[in-house]
Amino acid sequence: MSDAADLVARYRGVPVLVVGAAGFLGTHVARAALRAGARVRALVSDRRRLAPDVARGADRVLEEQQRKPAHVAAAAAWSEASLVVNCAGAGVRPEDRDEAALRRDNAALPAALVDAAANLAARDRGGWGGVRLIHLGSALEYGTGALSLDEAGDAAPDEPYGASKLAGTRAVVEGARARGVPALAARLFTVFGAGEPAGRLLPTLWARRSDDGEIPLTAGLQKRDFAYAEDVAEALLRLAAVPGAAVAAGAPPFDGGVVNLATGRLTAVRDFVTLAARAFGVDPARLAFGRLPSRPDDTRHPPTPIDRLRAALGGRVLPDDLADALRRAASACAAASAGTSP
Repeated sequence: MSDAADLVARYRGVPVLVVGAAGFLGTHVARAALRAGARVRALVSDRRRLAPDVARGADRVLEEQQRKPAHVAAAAAWSEASLVVNCAGAGVRPEDRDEAALRRDNAALPAALVDAAANLAARDRGGWGGVRLIHLGSALEYGTGALSLDEAGDAAPDEPYGASKLAGTRAVVEGARARGVPALAARLFTVFGAGEPAGRLLPTLWARRSDDGEIPLTAGLQKRDFAYAEDVAEALLRLAAVPGAAVAAGAPPFDGGVVNLATGRLTAVRDFVTLAARAFGVDPARLAFGRLPSRPDDTRHPPTPIDRLRAALGGRVLPDDLADALRRAASACAAASAGTSP
């Protein structure tokens, strides 16, 4: 987002727990915290899935294989962290949307982490004055065809994943207020970057960069608010560094404990893919738009309001230069393919 010297000054030596540190976004958050000088504690269900640089840099690696909310919360409390960032979740991919896992990981786990954060805050004597718990929410909490994305409005999810994420957000907001814990839920939109799960747009293009065949795609006319994962991770740390009292009190811009974490700019998927192809060295002529049918449940929404985000970050916003972000993503993908740290 910008010069990160202020983040280093804020986070140097601060113990930060990243729940789900082996996942796509969890990896980026852990790396951002390490760059800021934090003492990172990584909580995962399988330590073998941790990125090598995160495993090397982490102050502690905590493993909870059963993924039971009470067990994860107990491990979180044992971490002795000042800040907990919950990047864990289930069902990001439609094919992985087991309803029991959605309830466990997206609703019950965030509720349990509120209690863990309250216990950590009560024991913390390190002088951390920021947010104690950040929970990663989802744009699908608003619904696939939402007309309003106002954080203070009534979210109306229309499928199981969005409903489970909204249950988690409400558990964090309401539970944190009841316990007096500074916490917030950051609703993410379309986040991209190195390490995305296979089958999504970026990894598909990266995997096809070396051949010369046609790449079948939908028409790509739907629009998305695309944000680069590294920028999102840095913004999360900046949000957490906001003085916690204002967040706990529900003062603007955190009325309701929810903030949209997005660029505020919509881009057609077709344009995003074309820019990505150029950044990855893929001939745009190979992009066969319209070869695949559009999904009937594809999300459509208006531009994302980001007034609260801008106010919280002191006027900063997420960069929306997609060409630059995709060049950075290409470099990170190349480094990952070569087995070097991004």
